[in-house]
Amino acid sequence: MRRTRKTTMGDYRRSADVVERNLATRSLSVRAATIDEEGRSVQAVLATEQPVDIFDFGRLSVVDEVLRVGGRQSGPSVTLLETHDRSTLDAVLGSVREIRREGDVVVGRLHFAADDERAERAWRKVRDGHITDVSVGYRVDDAIYVEPGESAVVDGKTYRADKRVLRVTRKWTLREVSVVPIGADQNAKIREAAMLQARKGGYREDRAMDFEQWCRARGIDPSTLTVERRAELTADYEREKAGEGNGQRQTGETPVPPGTNGTMSQPTAGEPAREPSAPASDAARGTAVPVTLMATDDSEIRQNAARAERDRIRTIREMAGEDVSEPLVERAINEGWDVGRASQAFLTNLRDARAPAVHARDHERDCTRDVLAAGLQMRAGAPVIKPRASEQRRAEQARLAEQGERYSDMSLVDICREALRLEGRAVPHSRQEAIRAAFSTSNLSYIFTTSVNAMLLNAYEQAPDTTDWCRVTDVADFKSNERTQLDPEGGLKRLPRGGAAEHTKTDERQETYKVYRYARQFSVDEQDVIDDRLDAFQTRPVELGQAAARVRPDLVYYALLANANLSDGNALFVADPHANYGTTSTALAASTLQAGVAAMAKQRRNGVPLNLAPRYLLVPHDLMFTAMTLIRSAMRYSSEGDYNPLKDLGIEVRSEGRLGVAGVTDPITGTAQAGTATNWFLAAGPMQAHTIEVGYLSGTGRRPTLRSWTLDKEGRYGIGWDVKIDVGVCVLDYVGLYKATGAGAG
Repeated sequence: MRRTRKTTMGDYRRSADVVERNLATRSLSVRAATIDEEGRSVQAVLATEQPVDIFDFGRLSVVDEVLRVGGRQSGPSVTLLETHDRSTLDAVLGSVREIRREGDVVVGRLHFAADDERAERAWRKVRDGHITDVSVGYRVDDAIYVEPGESAVVDGKTYRADKRVLRVTRKWTLREVSVVPIGADQNAKIREAAMLQARKGGYREDRAMDFEQWCRARGIDPSTLTVERRAELTADYEREKAGEGNGQRQTGETPVPPGTNGTMSQPTAGEPAREPSAPASDAARGTAVPVTLMATDDSEIRQNAARAERDRIRTIREMAGEDVSEPLVERAINEGWDVGRASQAFLTNLRDARAPAVHARDHERDCTRDVLAAGLQMRAGAPVIKPRASEQRRAEQARLAEQGERYSDMSLVDICREALRLEGRAVPHSRQEAIRAAFSTSNLSYIFTTSVNAMLLNAYEQAPDTTDWCRVTDVADFKSNERTQLDPEGGLKRLPRGGAAEHTKTDERQETYKVYRYARQFSVDEQDVIDDRLDAFQTRPVELGQAAARVRPDLVYYALLANANLSDGNALFVADPHANYGTTSTALAASTLQAGVAAMAKQRRNGVPLNLAPRYLLVPHDLMFTAMTLIRSAMRYSSEGDYNPLKDLGIEVRSEGRLGVAGVTDPITGTAQAGTATNWFLAAGPMQAHTIEVGYLSGTGRRPTLRSWTLDKEGRYGIGWDVKIDVGVCVLDYVGLYKATGAGAG
């Protein structure tokens, strides 16, 4: 879906002629200070992680969006357009190259085509500072939505939604970049323009900035500065911080960028772009200090700054010696690390060098609550990858399973500690304090509930079910549901020329039933966590999942065995008038089964033949092998010939223990109903005849649902869940059912 991000403080528009719904746009900035006149190019900020409000066409509402700069995908270059106009080649102004990440931003260089009038006009406006914004067109490949007031950990970083839904875009593909008149991202103006805007309002805000922030506000990347250039800018920074360069010059001259002598700053040729650096540091103390030097003139300030920078570099190199890799030393120098940060990084590097070679992983990034939930599921024995899930969802589940395996042996106490870490809270040393603190977090509830729900649903879906011959539907509420039958005499009638068709008629019979809720609850408290009782996530959810799966067959087979009266005043199975019940001297044989098939085929309604054919043979376990032999045998040896006509009827055997002597208990009333070892049933398919209907409450997905809560009363600490399933059963009609009882059983 394409989402436009051409926003000006709440202006959300769709441009039907240029905006496709599978592409989003985001307005950012040109680095005017990086203009290359000869090469007709300029650097631009293409993406930041600054939240921007957009209109989400998937949700049809305004949401905040954060683009993860590390999730960008693109080729070496993309097309440069004019205001996203992809309808004509004339709108192509050039290309964007050298696309790369710099810290928390993605930058690229805009190259304007030569000998092109339209590109020339745009180039002049950018070069002269009249156009300060660009807008990137991108496709959202993978995003996570965070509801208002809630938090989520994405790739190890916590995001919290404020008053609107927050969309964290993890992966996105850059498709094109456009020059636009007005942008939206307030943190992404033309770098030179941002500097001039700050000058226009004075430098009161600048005085609250440190040197690194001051540089970035002017379109200068501090990580690319040489020692001399850093000293020059430090002097300008200190002078303005002291109030000398507030942008309102008493002489009336036009403000110009500090340290440029009236010209725009250019990066030193050949200097690579690097991530933003930290402030210069005091080498002796090893801590960052402001570069505020007592000096009487610019020359002395520059000398002091250069001396401090040389001291920092010398200290870092002496500390690294020959044991630390040269690339890491260069990074520490070029990125402006202070001595303390460099020392910690060097120590980590030395430890890693002594450790066995393994694939490096970032615990803060990889150990998310979804990964921990997957690890707990694997420890409890539940599959993380669901076969019935979509391909995209299975791919995500496979990733979680791979990462979760690392944490599958983690104790419940350690999971509590990780939940606190993910919440950004301090982790107490005491086990009990850590557990109690973790129970108050949303992360622990999410991890435990995700695992419990997975175990519950897996047990529910794996439970055997022999009621697939029933009709299944959804009902709106817990009120009475009425089911009427179509009168066969109300079938299609010959329509005279020019006549109108008659309305269908319904039978006077009407069956009624309700959906009821069946539920149980359980909890995990601090004692379970201290004891590391895994059965809280194995036994209890599995047992309740299996219990939920038993409700439906209990209701169905109780209805068959109870043989209650229908709305016509007759029992469901009765020889007269329903003609769907027979007694025989034998339990189950070819002759009695054939008699039942014939009886079902002879069923009529108001004199209209129905010609029903059985699809299912329902038997107790005592008759399972007999039934399978009768149905599946290729030949039957008798005086009538070596042929088994029952095999060609396509009847399927369903062996069900509830139909036997043990019987079944009604989940509604608790009444027990016994079966026999010799009774059996025939049932038509759900699309052929209405036999028994199973109704689920709409919105439940026809499966049990889980609800969690926190235990915080009477000194108890833990998480509780209730498991519920909303289902009801109704016998709709007798014509698609047949019962036989042999050997004198009732």
